[in-house]
Amino acid sequence: MRGTDPVVTGGTGQTPPVSPRWIRRPRLVGRLLAAREARLVVIAAPGGYGKSTLLAQWRADARERRAMAWLSVGRQDNDPVRLWTGILRAIGAAGARVPVDDLVAMLCVQGPDVTGVVLPLLLRRLARAARPVVLVLDDFHLLTDATALDQLRLLLSAPGPGHQLVLSSRQRPALPLARLRAAGQLVELGAEDLRFSATQVRALPDIVTAGLDGGQVHDLVARTEGWPAGIYLAALSLRGRSDPGTFLATFTGDHRHISDYLTEEVLAGCPPHERRFLLRTAVLDRFTAPLAAHLCGLSPARAERVLAHLAATNLFVIPLDEQRQWYRYHQLFGQCLRDVLSRAHPGLPVRLHRRAGAWLHEHGHVEQAIGHAVAAGDGGRATALLASSWLGYATTGRSATLLALIEAIGAETIGRDAAASVSTAWARTVTGDLPGAIAWLDAAESLGHDGPLPDGTASLKSAAALLRGMFLIDDLPQRLAESRLAAELEDDTASPWYAMARFSHGANLYLSGRHPEAVKVLEQAVRNPASTPLFTINALAVQSLTCTALGRHDQAATLATLGRDLVRRHHLTGSAQASIAFTAHAAVLTGLGRLAEARRDLDHAAGLRARVPGLSRWSAVVNVTELARWCLAAGDHDAARAACDQAGDLLAGLADGGYLARRVHEFRLALQPGGAPSPARAAAVASAGAAGAARPQALTGQERVVLGLLPGPLSIPQIAAHLHLSANTVRTHVRAVYRKLAVSSRQAAVEQARRHGLVPALGEPGTAPPPTGPRRDPPA
Repeated sequence: MRGTDPVVTGGTGQTPPVSPRWIRRPRLVGRLLAAREARLVVIAAPGGYGKSTLLAQWRADARERRAMAWLSVGRQDNDPVRLWTGILRAIGAAGARVPVDDLVAMLCVQGPDVTGVVLPLLLRRLARAARPVVLVLDDFHLLTDATALDQLRLLLSAPGPGHQLVLSSRQRPALPLARLRAAGQLVELGAEDLRFSATQVRALPDIVTAGLDGGQVHDLVARTEGWPAGIYLAALSLRGRSDPGTFLATFTGDHRHISDYLTEEVLAGCPPHERRFLLRTAVLDRFTAPLAAHLCGLSPARAERVLAHLAATNLFVIPLDEQRQWYRYHQLFGQCLRDVLSRAHPGLPVRLHRRAGAWLHEHGHVEQAIGHAVAAGDGGRATALLASSWLGYATTGRSATLLALIEAIGAETIGRDAAASVSTAWARTVTGDLPGAIAWLDAAESLGHDGPLPDGTASLKSAAALLRGMFLIDDLPQRLAESRLAAELEDDTASPWYAMARFSHGANLYLSGRHPEAVKVLEQAVRNPASTPLFTINALAVQSLTCTALGRHDQAATLATLGRDLVRRHHLTGSAQASIAFTAHAAVLTGLGRLAEARRDLDHAAGLRARVPGLSRWSAVVNVTELARWCLAAGDHDAARAACDQAGDLLAGLADGGYLARRVHEFRLALQPGGAPSPARAAAVASAGAAGAARPQALTGQERVVLGLLPGPLSIPQIAAHLHLSANTVRTHVRAVYRKLAVSSRQAAVEQARRHGLVPALGEPGTAPPPTGPRRDPPA
């Protein structure tokens, strides 16, 4: 049911059926049929003017041969991911043979790139469609999200003749209408076009049955100003009356009278079981027979019969699909029913909201269940649902919906619940609002929570350590301590948090330069079957970068390729949270000398990160550092200096920049003001981690830094002081250099390094700092 469920998608992708009771609009349908060359059709009029009815009649006309994709927009579609999921499904079902399944999958990931990836692919496929596509967005006035509106503007540039966007709205849409109007690419219909004429009103069956004469029909049209909803209601109210003239004399057709007559005439004339059905289902925006049956105490079969009868006899009960599975009430009628319910049964709406929420939650519709809990004033139920379900929204690209749910519940209500406060902290984190996340996490810790959290986290302490170790702390030693704590607390291998904690800890070990430990921890995350695709990808990427630092180049390439394959398989190419996979792949490509491909990956990673600027600075530093390395390999020293400066700015203010700071320092040494490095020197520095373990290029980045200082006058203790390392650490690096260069002395190491271009040849600008004293080294 969930694939086409309007409760899930926020609308329906199917054109509503045409009722034989509707007044035919052949003139207006003809105008729409003749507007094939227009890019945009706007039907803008207040509620009750028959906009959806006209569109359904247009779709049913045999002369319309184009594929029509229909989406009834809901307020929940202000989440762009939800909106485009509905649009894509509607286009896929329209019969134009436009493949959309993979595009829908691209949306169901954390941080999808709708504008940069999904929409360009859709536009290219529309250009190759078997038939032109007419995309109808009904109730467009409910769409107010600026990002979604900007994305829809791109559809107006859809290539190929005949493609058309049709908007049915209560107000003029915020789109470039003037430009399209001037270009002859816009068709507009308004309230004046949609008003009923006396001739059309005479054709209504109830008007015919009531025996109204021409004067009475003209009077009715004048009193309602041709407003279709008012005329339909008058027609309903005339059923069985012996004095239509008396009724018409008091009927004004304005909204106040409409409400009164819906109460006094329509509801009063319903059999008791129908009245009960209408009132109890009025709390639902959209509903199906099983849900209505649950609220009314009926069997599903009985509810289906009641619904079918109401839809056939009452024009304010509207089926939403051809199969007549989903229904809604006309907005005016629904509001009237809710008013009557509140007055007649003051306590019943709360109980109905609770019953509806329970049914929706049981059937997997958490978002709507939260809405009914809020409507029932049940803050505890709403926060419990939020705390148990937030991860599903965050990891499937629906962060906007998650934030909307949080706003609907309210900060005061959430602030009384530790688990919901943690959920809100995560929601703020994944959208880049780190100050907000810190505030909500502090609030959660002040409340306290015993035992596991509803989202499966082992404890509040573990959740706090995860958040701080991954996102909320920049200081590297503190990050490392928090991530270690999270890894200790998340010890259940069947939990996705197990892999997440180990990815976080492994990444911080990598940043700290503790690379052998990082490889082991990241391997646990990669191999954990409960891991989410995103964290498996990230663990593979950081493990690849770590192997590059260790000189394990073949392994690094294998891991980077596996990560990129998973990115494609899970449609994460547009996810900001997967950007590190492109950085790792670029690092491998740079080492192999495939610079053009590497630069594309680096630029793509940077573009993804720019979309969520508030995320941790560390992955940005990784990308910029790899960019500096790429610039060195490409011989662009000015760009390399700029990248080093950018990395330095990102690392500024940190007590410990870790491995990345040391790499940036290494690159600065290669670019010191004594003159531009020779091509051989630049290539050697840039290829730190290049393929070939038996060659000098297999030296790690830190070993290269030490090697670069060996030709100078500094002793080992002075080199250690210069690099802010211990003398023992430097001696360890020196021994590794000797082994990899197959030498046994400092002088031999320098000569071998010069032969391979790893340090400047004699006469070239050097990289060592000025002499500070005589060199007296103990044996390495």
